[in-house]
Amino acid sequence: MDKRYRSLSKILDHPMQMLVFFSLPSSVRLEWVRRLIYDH
Repeated sequence: MDKRYRSLSKILDHPMQMLVFFSLPSSVRLEWVRRLIYDH
């Protein structure tokens, strides 16, 4: 659950990240979020 909140926080802090996230196919969103968390 902590990772979910951290992911959400990172995405919401950067509106462009949210646009990128929703433009991705659902099959790659999880990996994208994982990379976002670990890269930032």
